[in-house]
Amino acid sequence: LKYGHDNFPLIPLSYYSNYREMVIDPGLPCILKVDHAHAGMGKVKIDNSTAFNDLRTVLALYNAYSTAEPFIECDYGLRIQKVGNNYCSMKKVFTGSGWKSQ
Repeated sequence: LKYGHDNFPLIPLSYYSNYREMVIDPGLPCILKVDHAHAGMGKVKIDNSTAFNDLRTVLALYNAYSTAEPFIECDYGLRIQKVGNNYCSMKKVFTGSGWKSQ
């Protein structure tokens, strides 16, 4: 098994420790995750800079970090899990608004 970006590219991630750091958007469209989001909760799809700035003002009310990653159009997601020397992959299907997966 070969490792590396060519065989398994990682998705770039932007980290904001608070709303004050959200000065420049990470590239749009993107998915913004607030705090320790999982199972589709705490995630918002941002399509334009106006929506990014609007969400920034909402986050100003909370003491939470957020992360942003590019929105990638796809049919499903994959979750890869490693336990010891064993790997497991799970297909994540879309729910809710059509772009979130569980």
